[in-house]
Amino acid sequence: MDQRDIDVRVKWLAIVAIVATGFFLRLSVIEERSITQDESTMILFAQGVLKNGYPSIMQNNGEFVISTYELVPYPIAASMYFLGKSEFAVRVPALLFSALTTLLIVVAGERFHSFRAGLLAAGMFAVLPWTIYWGTNAFYPSQLQLITLVTILLLHSILQHGHEKPWLFYLIAVSILLTYLSWEGSGFLLPVFFITAIILTWGKWTFLKSIHAWLAALLIIVAVVAQLTWRTVLRAPYVALGTSRSDVSFLEPAYEAYSFDPTFYIDSLTTPENLLFVLAFALGIYLLRKQWSAMYLIMIVGFALILLTTMLGYYALRYVYFVLPAILIVSSIALLEATEPLKQFATKGWRWARHAAVLQFALLFALTTSLSSAWGFKFYSPTRTGFIPFEMAFESKGFGFRSIYEAFNHHYQQGDIVVIQAPFPFMFYTPMSGDYYIQQGTSTTVFYYRDAMPFYLDKWIGNPVIQDTFTLKEILHKNRRVWFLFAPSGASMSSAGDLMMAYLDKHANVTWEVADAKLMLWENPYFVQ
Repeated sequence: MDQRDIDVRVKWLAIVAIVATGFFLRLSVIEERSITQDESTMILFAQGVLKNGYPSIMQNNGEFVISTYELVPYPIAASMYFLGKSEFAVRVPALLFSALTTLLIVVAGERFHSFRAGLLAAGMFAVLPWTIYWGTNAFYPSQLQLITLVTILLLHSILQHGHEKPWLFYLIAVSILLTYLSWEGSGFLLPVFFITAIILTWGKWTFLKSIHAWLAALLIIVAVVAQLTWRTVLRAPYVALGTSRSDVSFLEPAYEAYSFDPTFYIDSLTTPENLLFVLAFALGIYLLRKQWSAMYLIMIVGFALILLTTMLGYYALRYVYFVLPAILIVSSIALLEATEPLKQFATKGWRWARHAAVLQFALLFALTTSLSSAWGFKFYSPTRTGFIPFEMAFESKGFGFRSIYEAFNHHYQQGDIVVIQAPFPFMFYTPMSGDYYIQQGTSTTVFYYRDAMPFYLDKWIGNPVIQDTFTLKEILHKNRRVWFLFAPSGASMSSAGDLMMAYLDKHANVTWEVADAKLMLWENPYFVQ
């Protein structure tokens, strides 16, 4: 066996070890957290796929067909078809997407710089608490992240290597549409890619001369317009009051809003586990300014962050998750380049200098994986510096949906009325969908429906909305037992408002409570059947 064969085997062994490590880290905690509101939404739509062939939910006022995240329920439905309905089954697609992303990061790292850069980035990706969280969550981020990385690689083939084959343009169009149908907000990837391509190929815009490039762009535009039209038509029968994240369909200036926060994503990313690669990425902006492939990734990340910050009015940390592989690859390249002079200086005149590259990589790999994992050394303690986002805190057990519904199932009696703030997780853990939703005013979207009583329905399952104390008292005194399930308790009780919560605190009993969930019961002593 020659040296080349040995090198190939060592490479594959390293890849398998990293992918397997990430896979089993996620597998070990895949059932640890409760199903979230977002996950349960996709699960119910996936049940619609299994029942009707397309993602839909039966609401109290009729069937509702999905109008965003259109592709997300299908892998979940396939998993449920073979594995049944369980926390494990619905999260298997995210686990597989995350494992494939780990593998693809190695490929991308080698394409953009070197095999060592790919392994460094994949090692960090495998152990980061943030990636472990989304690698065990049935919502869209893991799916979107994988497709985005595929699109980045495809575009790189056209821009750097001049592979302007017609099928590549159409494949990129399909990839962008897959990202868009995984999450609407990713539609801004089209201007991000376009601006990056224009700048990096300045004066050499051969791709703009291809009719296939313009036909592919037209395909994207037509599909996006069709999706937005479909979404508008689906909402036509109702009058919506209030706003929510789901209303974000177009880019619009966020810097004019009171909530504008130009440092949101930077601040949120600087957790102890993320600090090293964030600093390395910042170093890479200067250090790698003359490396074409590295600047390609830096520009994609930079323009994406700018658009997310300035053109999307809502901020959520998961919105930047899809560019994390690009950030990690740039960070790995920067670390390798920054330590190259140190390696040469330290091994000057050393007998084993030819092994210096191996030693350099081994030390960097140990450092990056240790700092990026939840168990390694940290630059600072989060308890001294403030709040860590829940999706980046490895020790976080998530919201208490599972435990509150288990407590409810233990006490529920036939004929009880249920007021539920998060009906989708409720429907995952119980066979019920609840009877009412409680909310003061329009803190989140509600829909007017003249055949309902009260006249407004929640946006989830179409339960009537209790909007004031008068309506609350009327419902209480008409029933023998009424349950109130507040989870997560802070947001739920805030939505209910001070007046209604004050009345419930005085007249209802707390049956069960944890930090983020509260179960309350009203019992009517004067009820007559």
